[in-house]
Amino acid sequence: MARSASAEVHSGFSALRSQFPMNCRTEKAVEPNAAVIQDLQRLAQIWARFEHVDKPAGPFLAGRFSHVDAMFAPVMWRVRNYGLKVSPAFDRWAQAMYDLPAMQEWLAAARAETWQMPAYER
Repeated sequence: MARSASAEVHSGFSALRSQFPMNCRTEKAVEPNAAVIQDLQRLAQIWARFEHVDKPAGPFLAGRFSHVDAMFAPVMWRVRNYGLKVSPAFDRWAQAMYDLPAMQEWLAAARAETWQMPAYER
């Protein structure tokens, strides 16, 4: 399941990527278009599948933090920072991701950057 989800995030969710650029510094509510809503619904389906499988204890998709969580990290930033809604299961995972020291380092480094790319600052 983790490999399958990783492959899907690698090649999918193009509407989410297109409407919501990856930018850790951005925090604003934006209304998703219909195509993004479909992507968000697909994320909810993926998280529901992971919620119902036998796995080690832990707040991440496969229990313990793994490659699948790392692959979905940019999705977490987009959903969180643009005020999008997926599901309660996704919210629990996103909070566990956000609380990781590595994610806080990522955020601190992004906020410390002085250069900007205007197309991604919208």
